[in-house]
Amino acid sequence: MKFLNPFVWIRLRYASLTTNGESVCPERNEPMRVKSNGCKRQFVPAVIFAIIFSVLSFFIFSSIASTKPHRDIDSSAYLEKAELLYQTGSFFDKDHPSQPYYSLGYPVLIATAWWLLGKTTESILWLQLLLAFLSCLLIMMLARRFWGLRASYIAGFLWSINLGYLVFTQFILTEIALSFCLLLFFERMTAWFFDFQKIKSLFLAFFVLGLSVLIKPAALYFVFSAALFVVLTVRGSAFKKLLQTCAVIMCFYLPVIGYMTHNRIVFGQWQTGTLASVNLYFWFFPNVLAHCNGTTSDYERDRLLVLAGGKHDFKAVAPYFWDYAREKPFTMVYVWMQNMGKTMFGLFASNLKVLVGQNMRGQPLSFFRRTGTLWQRIVSYVTNGTENTWVKVVGLLEALWTIVRLFLIMIALYVFVRRKQWLLLLFCACYVLYFCGITGHDGCARFRMMFEFLLIVLAAGGIDFLIFQTSKHIGVADLHKQIGEYEGASHH
Repeated sequence: MKFLNPFVWIRLRYASLTTNGESVCPERNEPMRVKSNGCKRQFVPAVIFAIIFSVLSFFIFSSIASTKPHRDIDSSAYLEKAELLYQTGSFFDKDHPSQPYYSLGYPVLIATAWWLLGKTTESILWLQLLLAFLSCLLIMMLARRFWGLRASYIAGFLWSINLGYLVFTQFILTEIALSFCLLLFFERMTAWFFDFQKIKSLFLAFFVLGLSVLIKPAALYFVFSAALFVVLTVRGSAFKKLLQTCAVIMCFYLPVIGYMTHNRIVFGQWQTGTLASVNLYFWFFPNVLAHCNGTTSDYERDRLLVLAGGKHDFKAVAPYFWDYAREKPFTMVYVWMQNMGKTMFGLFASNLKVLVGQNMRGQPLSFFRRTGTLWQRIVSYVTNGTENTWVKVVGLLEALWTIVRLFLIMIALYVFVRRKQWLLLLFCACYVLYFCGITGHDGCARFRMMFEFLLIVLAAGGIDFLIFQTSKHIGVADLHKQIGEYEGASHH
């Protein structure tokens, strides 16, 4: 009988790719059923990460500006609608009978927090803190499914110090609620990828994706990309593929159609809102004009509003926009790509400056509004806009982490390729490209919250891979080979 080296066995236990009580075979990307108490072992670390997050959140909370605390430019509109719903039980306002261009799901959450916990700002923050904690659990579940139990601990820690989650939990904005819905969708969708028997996961994923549209209609068109992955993964006849794909799409449109029906009854308009048109004509187009004319987007936006009679009159601006599109298509593509870059590489420290600084809302904090050499612009972007030394230090650390994280994400993608997990690689790429791509109208770090959770999970995978590769001399495949030799010898 051939005995297994005990050190190899310990190494295998430490480095095995466990996901949700399963070990993933890298060669086939198929789950191998094994018993595990991973869920129990994740609970205590999750509590520790929640405590770290809470301590950092309290520190930020104690530093928040006294002038309109917890508010950014969009906050007043959400609070106004939430107040109306809280007081009257309806969104109808006889003084403003038209439908707002933004979705009303977030004001519903605010009013719900007020009904449950009292009409205070802290009630909203407690609800968002709860959603942030739940996001931690989902992120850890994702990391465990992708990389293993060890990586889930790394992902949980990265979440606990993530500036995006720390900052937007304190803002009265849609980001935490929207990112939670998208994260839950992504977690359930990938659960389906790992076990094609979990059809309920698929239905829940698309239903939650539909709910996210009620908060912000970002995923309105992603449903078609997600449905394509259903077609690719459903096993059976073409009829079965068609039937299940139609079923999940119906799950998506169930809350969307319900919301549109509400808008028809209350506002007389059968639509989710006009946010896409507002973004195109009154945010993206001013950026294009500012780039061409050497002015600012605020100046160009004011000019367009004058042209539109002081309101969002799309018909007045549309001819002007499409003339520009025909004359300067490459300029428009350039500006759109530039804004995508802002979303992908922008710093949450800019949002932190607004949160803790006095009268910083709407101030020009963008990197592209800086002047000087490249290095001077980088330094100015990181340090300007605040007098707090700790905020500058946080901005510098985030800038360095952004560079390091990009490297870690590339490693994680390499691991997908190495394992031949093409489905996961393609889905992650499509998800990030879509939700980054739709921010081309006016990019900023705030919009990255729609896929920040995935970047955390990928970075955790990259860190786990680096630690595993640099601290050990034999790979997982070698371990499996040795185990196979041992088991084969033991049979004899």
